[in-house]
Amino acid sequence: MGTSTPHHGRDGVTVAPNVAGPKGRWLVGNLYDYEQDPIGFLERNQRRYGDVFAMSSRSTVLNDPDLVSEVVTRTNRDYSTDLPRLSSRHNQGRVMGTDGVDEWMAARTHGWRGMTTAVMRAHGERMLVVLDRLLATMGGRPVGEVLRHYGADLAINFCLGPSATSVVDAVAERTARGDLITGSSLTFPTWLPLPRVRAMVRAGHRLNDELLGHVRHRRASPSAEPTDLLDLLLAETADPLDDIQVLAVIKSNLLAGYSAPGIVLAWIVYLLATQPEAAAAVRAEAAALRADTGSVLDDRRLRHTEAFVRETLRLYPPIWLMARKVLHETTLGPLTVHPGHMLVFSPYLLQRDPSRWPEPTMFRTDRWLDGTPLPHRFSYVPFGGGPRVCLGIRLAMYQLVVSTAHLADRYRIEVTGEVRPAPRPLLHPGGLTARLTAGVGTPVD
Repeated sequence: MGTSTPHHGRDGVTVAPNVAGPKGRWLVGNLYDYEQDPIGFLERNQRRYGDVFAMSSRSTVLNDPDLVSEVVTRTNRDYSTDLPRLSSRHNQGRVMGTDGVDEWMAARTHGWRGMTTAVMRAHGERMLVVLDRLLATMGGRPVGEVLRHYGADLAINFCLGPSATSVVDAVAERTARGDLITGSSLTFPTWLPLPRVRAMVRAGHRLNDELLGHVRHRRASPSAEPTDLLDLLLAETADPLDDIQVLAVIKSNLLAGYSAPGIVLAWIVYLLATQPEAAAAVRAEAAALRADTGSVLDDRRLRHTEAFVRETLRLYPPIWLMARKVLHETTLGPLTVHPGHMLVFSPYLLQRDPSRWPEPTMFRTDRWLDGTPLPHRFSYVPFGGGPRVCLGIRLAMYQLVVSTAHLADRYRIEVTGEVRPAPRPLLHPGGLTARLTAGVGTPVD
């Protein structure tokens, strides 16, 4: 783990004994160097210090899947992640999750039950109609921007149905304000009276109010048959959710699904154009399924396409950096960590580790086709893991697989420009420009 002096907290307590790390610059520590090139900074220090290194007196980077496994599986008990704050004028400042992990996890369980195959496929046709419509109106906009809107439309449609247009602006504003906070290496507590913090809090209140209005309206006038996630969450059960729990699940899905799936699809567009052999297998599979069934909606028959998506997520996980906060003094492998300490791990680094992945920077769909097990269960974590694994994993995979098959089958894709991973804060394909031609129709720029 290195031999330099361990970092110490402000109170003089060693927060991560025997963990070496870069000393950093005067006053700013490692912040300046990290901000210049976040991925490069972590890669350089992993090579120098190994799989565990101290970024500061209050944060340790973990690239050891055994330690990552401990952290994610012990989340809620020994470690915490940000939980949805639901303060609004309708709920008297109630906070879901901060002091109610059990309550939040119960709400998540209801959300999992809603992610059924039947529910996902019910909106599959609308999903592809939306994709074609957006691509036909790209104009001069970057493909990444267009596909981000696609992910947002899908999230709102799945959660609230196609008529929830009033939520669109509120979700977009909350996401944009949140990106200004999460895109910085500095931590801004919500009580700090900075303009960007106040703006994010106001945007959160607005979104809560919009969503709570939908929840209460739908509860008063329930649908005869469930058509979206909100209907399912409001369905009669032995242990029904209250309005705030429903709001928590809906909001979590909306914010998680607003940007990430669209960013992954932008990477998929890039790879469909630059990996001709793998793209040809996807195209042939999609064409055969469409010829047989009239659509590409049966993801169970898209084995090569699923492998293409999984390999895309391995190389380019949209959430490339994750963190957990230590709740109380505890041990983590050989380390002793203290309350408030941050444990950081990167799916991007874990999934490109040459000690575990053969040819780690190569795009190889055969990794997922030949039955070879993962190098380590937590060497592949694009959706996180443990009790806080991404709530929408099944929905996200369905959308990505079917959309990829549709793109390969119906579009000719040409990519120009030098593409590079751009963490801002999600991992965008920086510099990506693409030309998509739909069938024999007019090119879509």
